[in-house]
Amino acid sequence: MAKMQCPACLDEFDRSSMFDVRCTSSHYFCVEDMQRIVRSRLKNREQPSCPMCTNDIYLFSEGDVARLFGNGQELDEMRTMAVLNNSIQCPFAGCGNFLPRCDSQERHKIDCSKCGKSFCSQCMQMYHFRMLCTEARCAAASWLSWQASGRADFFRQAGIRDIREFFTIEDARKRLNDLRMDEQWKATNCRHCPHCDRLVNRVDGCDRMVCGRDAQDKGGGNLQRGCLKNFNWSAARRYVSSVDDKPVTSKLSRIEAILDRPHLLPGTDLVLPCDLCGGKIRGPAMECIHCPGLFAVCLSCEDKLAAQHAKDHVFLVRPPPAQIQPVFLTPATRRTLAAFTGVATMGWMLCAVVNNKEATSSLLLKVARVMLKGAAWLARGTGEAAYAGAGLAC
Repeated sequence: MAKMQCPACLDEFDRSSMFDVRCTSSHYFCVEDMQRIVRSRLKNREQPSCPMCTNDIYLFSEGDVARLFGNGQELDEMRTMAVLNNSIQCPFAGCGNFLPRCDSQERHKIDCSKCGKSFCSQCMQMYHFRMLCTEARCAAASWLSWQASGRADFFRQAGIRDIREFFTIEDARKRLNDLRMDEQWKATNCRHCPHCDRLVNRVDGCDRMVCGRDAQDKGGGNLQRGCLKNFNWSAARRYVSSVDDKPVTSKLSRIEAILDRPHLLPGTDLVLPCDLCGGKIRGPAMECIHCPGLFAVCLSCEDKLAAQHAKDHVFLVRPPPAQIQPVFLTPATRRTLAAFTGVATMGWMLCAVVNNKEATSSLLLKVARVMLKGAAWLARGTGEAAYAGAGLAC
């Protein structure tokens, strides 16, 4: 009987006792070595193939494994491996569920039927909305940086010590705004009684007034504190507000520069509301990248996230919107910026005319860099520089 050499162990065996791989080159192996090779592949969750094929590689089927081992454990492993190759495992700890693999190469959300969580098909991390995988990784690092040092840097730039002082100053700011509005209303609608100096408000009617009650044509009722003497509204002294509109030269003025610039909803002129307190988000805004809808909170509600939001969610910290005020620019600076803008515009138009795309891109890149440096300079003193370490710098 013809003998053949096993290419794995180099021993000779009867051809009838060897395993025929049934590849195009008709390779034969001894059963022992073939079983060892296939077991090693299945253990590594790799599909078994002919070890001798180099070009047209022959992949084992379930029938080949059954011929080699019979209906045993190896056949079950082969079937399991076939399922795994067409499946994706849930990456969350303690789950381990296998889900059908999608053939699409585009990033999409996979919902686990066991743990109920969702993850990204590309980076295999918790699914992130409104950003790419690389951006999500940068956001996660930025969120940790904000918690570790960015928040403290923001307070230092704003000239305050901690969140409690921030709340105190913010409350003082609100009370000051209420006082300003009240004083403005009185300056517009009230005058002094020439006899007792009491403030009087005229709703409507003629010029004749009575201090402390309605006029006779109004019934003479609505009695209030006053001297009850007659006077002419047009001759009465106007009320002058005791609070001016000038910025307060203190910590309150610095914090106002941050809080007076609200965030807007994308694509609208509507102020972005805080999803916890319902107020308008002023100052830094925290936007969750793992919530399907835009979930955002203000700085005042950040400490409530641990109790009212998923602890493993990452938030993108956005600084207050840039808002260049003319008061920050000297006349010489404004003339320089105007000249720079004109030169940049003319250069861009010239490049567009000659259709030199490379020159256009280079010029625009230089313009963008200069504008970014200018924005960083203008941000000094408003707390925005604190975001240098907490922004998307990846």
